[in-house]
Amino acid sequence: MDTMIEFAGKLPSPQCEIFIGFLAGAANRVPADSMAYAHRDAKFALNVHGRWDQAADDERCIAWAREF
Repeated sequence: MDTMIEFAGKLPSPQCEIFIGFLAGAANRVPADSMAYAHRDAKFALNVHGRWDQAADDERCIAWAREF
């Protein structure tokens, strides 16, 4: 959590984000072998979205995502 808070505090662009999705309910009640997505026991999904508009921001935004 400390690392997520640290990197959320230094987002390099207003469009960058750290997304934590809670997975539960019906998704966890489906048997793991019944569909292509087998990770039914996962409780969270973490996505790091690096988005920006200007090519001049490429290096800074990519470095942030890679370091995170």
